[in-house]
Parts: sequence; C-alpha cells; structure tokens
Amino acid sequence: MVQGQIYQSQKNHAVARAVYAAGLKQCSKNVALWILAGRPEELDGKSIKARVLLERAMMVNPASEQLWAEAVGVEERSGGV
Repeated sequence: MVQGQIYQSQKNHAVARAVYAAGLKQCSKNVALWILAGRPEELDGKSIKARVLLERAMMVNPASEQLWAEAVGVEERSGGV
C-alpha cells in the first residue's frame, strides 16, 4: 500500500495501479487497499473504472461500510447524484 501511495504522490498513476493490482491479488479482503486502488483511476478522470473497482470490492467484502462510503464519495466527486 505504501509503495502505491508513493507512486501516486509522484503522479505516476500507471505504476501505482500495477502495485495496487499486485497487492489485491495477495490481499483481496483488505478494504483499505481496494479504496486506494480506486484513487488513481479517479485522479485520472476515470471515475467509471473507480466505480467498477469498488463494486468488485463490495462483492468480496459485502459488509464493509467504508467501501459504501467511498463509492458514494466517488459518485459525488464525479458529479453524480
């Protein structure tokens, strides 16, 4: 997670995505990692892809309130209702 955050802070979103994807293969139940994985997509203006990631995360972690809150935040930040 930290490595992905470092790349994300350097605005190297492609590498951050790859790091988060590798992390999700190892720790698919980690809610914070799912949320972080959606952030580079949103920062690149790909809110649809961020939504898809969060929907996949909710399938793996259906009881997570954090994922629902992040999904709502993505919608609000993208101008959705």
